Amino acid sequence: MTRTPGTRLEWHDLAGWMTATLIIGRRRATRRIEPWTRHVAALPAAMIAREADADLLREVRDLFLRGPSGLCQPLRGHRAEAPQTALIVAINNRLAVIAREADRIEPGPNWLAIHGADGT
Repeated sequence: MTRTPGTRLEWHDLAGWMTATLIIGRRRATRRIEPWTRHVAALPAAMIAREADADLLREVRDLFLRGPSGLCQPLRGHRAEAPQTALIVAINNRLAVIAREADRIEPGPNWLAIHGADGT
């Protein structure tokens, strides 16, 4: 279980992180930017690497690219140290892996007849 620092919000996967993001978003504007910043910093890249839901990954990436202050990636020139930068890269890499796995072609009978079941 991972917890957002300074809050009582806990999550164990990316869907739970997204739910906690929405809970923080219900607060008054003056009380949500700092918790969102801590919430983004608490998201481990390893959690993204385990995610299998491409739609959820795209939704989180959209928050980092075009979301409200505190969630959105900083302006150019300030992105190098921002946690969103590394998370966006991890999301893009995971989406590429998911797309590559979905695009995999299973060997058909002709391929098996020539190469055998073991692929040699």
